[in-house]
Amino acid sequence: MTYPYSMYIDLFAEEELTNDVKVYLYKFSDSSKMSTSKYLYYEAVYMFKKFYPKFLVHTIILYKLKKILKKENAPQVVINKLEKIVEVLVQSSAGGYGKGK
Repeated sequence: MTYPYSMYIDLFAEEELTNDVKVYLYKFSDSSKMSTSKYLYYEAVYMFKKFYPKFLVHTIILYKLKKILKKENAPQVVINKLEKIVEVLVQSSAGGYGKGK
């Protein structure tokens, strides 16, 4: 599925991306396996189901994403867009929460 990947590529539309950044974003958002993006998405959906407030979910996902990006040695370009990536994850998981059982 290319939906998450294309969403993240759109965040970097105004910048010239190197091949390394594109490869990292593909691994980060690969939906065929349990990627980092998918893990954080389901984590946020779980928190919304447990009635966590949106600002708290945003803060927790931001903290976890910072740790993950540091651990995975993410390119600096991706780290600079941290807030936008978290916003995309939280907004999409808030919409996905209503579709669950």
